[in-house]
Amino acid sequence: MVFTRTLANSGSALATGSSSLNAPRSNRIIAATLVISAVDLVRGIGRCAGYHQIEVPDITGYLDTNYEGKADYALEALRSGTDLVYVHVESPDECGHNGDAAAKVTALEDFDARIVGRVLQGLETLGDACRLLMTPDHRTPVPLRTHSREPVPFVLWGE
Repeated sequence: MVFTRTLANSGSALATGSSSLNAPRSNRIIAATLVISAVDLVRGIGRCAGYHQIEVPDITGYLDTNYEGKADYALEALRSGTDLVYVHVESPDECGHNGDAAAKVTALEDFDARIVGRVLQGLETLGDACRLLMTPDHRTPVPLRTHSREPVPFVLWGE
């Protein structure tokens, strides 16, 4: 799940580094980015891409993860001036690897209720125009218990 502020494209180049945070918002494009994930690989890719990382307490990558914490920390980052927040949720993938259909349904329902719903409510209070992109990085069908190559769905919300 990716949350971004809608930024004016004034023809400026992509701003990078912490010094770009001082530029007026209308003169920069995706300057301040961060990743929230319990998965080391995702965190590492984010780090290589220049994303800052937020340590959210009690995130695990499974059903017992701190869904509300991920949502709240993402929203607080946007309120504090972060332009793009990438929130990674691993639990549906892990339940697919385990072949546990009931757990996968629970993971998806928790994601919807405890992150998506919470974030959509929070985005309405930000005042700035925002966008939300929600997509899995791949499918993990329960019967296969591994990743598959089918196209993934996505939802793009916002102005």
